[in-house]
Amino acid sequence: MARTVRPAGGSHRIRAEVEPTTSGAGAIDPRGAARGFYSGVVNTTPAAGHPHRALTHDPDARRYALHLDGELAASVDYDESASSISFTHTVTTPAFRGQGLAGEIVTFAVDDVEKSGGKRIIPACSYVATWFEKHPERSPLLSR
Repeated sequence: MARTVRPAGGSHRIRAEVEPTTSGAGAIDPRGAARGFYSGVVNTTPAAGHPHRALTHDPDARRYALHLDGELAASVDYDESASSISFTHTVTTPAFRGQGLAGEIVTFAVDDVEKSGGKRIIPACSYVATWFEKHPERSPLLSR
């Protein structure tokens, strides 16, 4: 199934192929499906000379991740309760820093929570808090 995504910091949209998986990172998890969170892999078609991107959500690990050419580049970890999801830690692998990848994975995670409906976001991680300051239009998703 295809969907359109906009990489963080990018002014263009790209087509992405969503490939649900049945095992490993991004595995379809009945608990994740019941919660309404996306569980699978979003593979984007890279432009010539650019690395292959895969955005994943692994509900068992409570992690959203961005892989470039199969290597973990950035991730955001979370905890959740019945009414909220708390983004607790965002990290970019040192070799990939300075490319806007943390913003890209946070955008993917926030979009996923928004699509699931019902849960509010607690930005426990300072990077996510700063991200929301830069995106005030997304503030209705925050837990008050």
